[in-house]
Amino acid sequence: MSESVHDSSVFDPEALASLIGDDPELVQELVGLFSDEAPRLLDAIRKAVAASDAHAVAHAAHTLKGSAANLGAPRASEAALVLEMIGRSGDLGPAGVACERLEAELARLQDALAAHLAGAR
Repeated sequence: MSESVHDSSVFDPEALASLIGDDPELVQELVGLFSDEAPRLLDAIRKAVAASDAHAVAHAAHTLKGSAANLGAPRASEAALVLEMIGRSGDLGPAGVACERLEAELARLQDALAAHLAGAR
């Protein structure tokens, strides 16, 4: 098992619990919603970067940042914030590298979420 599975900077179950309480069914539902939404938002960011649409990059990244923060995922939220700021700046030059970082953080997060759900059963 990778160390990111237990790294609270990847996923902090206590932060999530502080927002929603200790309801395993609600946690599972929120994780499911995030797991559905995050890939769509990442795809929207990639398409916006390819289309040089800085506003769309900022909007999708902002949405993903909030979703990750609400889930208790500070590293993914920070990676999305970087993309949001890139979009707001209008200079999409660094967006490719930032997308790669966000994708890596989301992969780590998915591993951590899967491990958390498996441990909650």
